[in-house]
Amino acid sequence: MTRQRPILVTGSIRSGTTWVGRVLGTTPGVAVIHEPFNKDHPVGVFAHSWTHQYSYVTDGGEETKNIEGAMKDTLGFRYRPLLHLGQPETALRTVGVLRDLPRSWYRRHVSRPRPLIKDPIALLSAEWLSERFDMDVVILVRHPGAFAWSYRRIAEPNRFTDLLHQEALMEGPLAPHVAEVERGARTGDPIEQAAILWRILYSIVAGYQNRHPEWVILRHEDLSVDPYRAFRDLFESVGLPFTEKTGRSIDRTTNHLNPVEALEGRLHHIKRNSRDNVSVWQRRLSPDETARVRDTTADVADRFYTASSWSDAESIASGALPAVPEATRS
Repeated sequence: MTRQRPILVTGSIRSGTTWVGRVLGTTPGVAVIHEPFNKDHPVGVFAHSWTHQYSYVTDGGEETKNIEGAMKDTLGFRYRPLLHLGQPETALRTVGVLRDLPRSWYRRHVSRPRPLIKDPIALLSAEWLSERFDMDVVILVRHPGAFAWSYRRIAEPNRFTDLLHQEALMEGPLAPHVAEVERGARTGDPIEQAAILWRILYSIVAGYQNRHPEWVILRHEDLSVDPYRAFRDLFESVGLPFTEKTGRSIDRTTNHLNPVEALEGRLHHIKRNSRDNVSVWQRRLSPDETARVRDTTADVADRFYTASSWSDAESIASGALPAVPEATRS
């Protein structure tokens, strides 16, 4: 049996990739792989240790060959337990991982499910992954105001130095953004960090949109306001059946009885009153903070959101993703 095309679900952090990955993973014959590009991933799952978050992989060099080989093993569900022994972590977690993960991955290796990589940290390497492994790519976009609120709430560490220390990245895709990255590395203001990071990442996504019209670019707000329709369209786009189990998962994670916001201590919990959650950031950011985020991101945000979205969040999902202007296609 030939494996089906892998799926990559990516976007910025805090854009809904975990939620979307889990819903897609309700399909029989699909297995979710969690963040192999994260520096803290289990090396038995993905046999490469990253130096930086948001690593940029491109062709050329011995390291790229090693990364490609490790990714082939990951997509084939070949687990490397001996590598895991050398990864520093608590003895208890090591015992648990060595007991459970190898067995579950061996079952996947035998049953040959369709791999689904859920990984926002792989966003900068999405083209390399797509080209090397023939992946279906899904990119989540979240409104910059909502992103800034969520970024501040989770107290995300400043990752701009991870970008600055990657020469190929700074001389390549981020060459137009050097001053912004340097500014982001200097500031201690999480709202400013969030706005700069959003603008940089979605400038990259705008380029992807130009070059890869076959990729799915999906707004978090469309999923939140009308989840059944949006998810049905997504499932069709990546060639997956929409099952009863999928419908139940959507209801559990979006229905009006869920909390509007994640509870303290459960910030990565995916159950929300999704419709009301769309506009939370407008009540949590001050007018000054909103204006700062808008000023920083406006030229890129206009690619994905209308001006009315800054005052009426639900209006985001009232129409289609704006078309790519002909003048920006490349």
